[in-house]
Amino acid sequence: MKNLPLLLLLLTTQWLFGEDPSGEQKSTVDRNFVAKDVSDWAKGATYAKVFLFDYRKDERFRPLLKDGKLHSGVVPKFTKRLSAEQYEVLTKAVTGKHPENGASLCHWPHHGFVFYNAKDEPVSQLDICFLCGTKTFNPAGLSLNWNFKSLRKLIGDMKLPNFVTEKEWEEFFSSLKVDSK
Repeated sequence: MKNLPLLLLLLTTQWLFGEDPSGEQKSTVDRNFVAKDVSDWAKGATYAKVFLFDYRKDERFRPLLKDGKLHSGVVPKFTKRLSAEQYEVLTKAVTGKHPENGASLCHWPHHGFVFYNAKDEPVSQLDICFLCGTKTFNPAGLSLNWNFKSLRKLIGDMKLPNFVTEKEWEEFFSSLKVDSK
């Protein structure tokens, strides 16, 4: 228990900092820039899709989209393109200023969004862990506090599952015959 603050510091550092190709540590969060709207962040995006995925099917903390490839745990039957109204709800929930959410660090995301340009090329992505309230996004520039109430409603309106315990998620993915690592 006395090492808990050190463990939390190490986990936070790992979560906030990534490694660039030169091997140097580089922040993935630019605290000086927060997009006022999605066009500031997802340059050229014209639409987005929501994905449901089993984070256990790939390396720990792997984002939904990495090097242009989707996470191996994506469940295709739950992939949906957002309507214009849903796109607006999503972008308002993750840009601008929102109250702090008070998150922990489990980060076991099951939902993610990819923003695409008119050529169907991905331009940005974000992952959400509703179990603990953490998120990751690329590129940097989104608000550090999101409107999770709006995001939960959006997921529900799109008829995607959103369970409150990891055990419920495990049972759900087992019922789909989605193997985990």
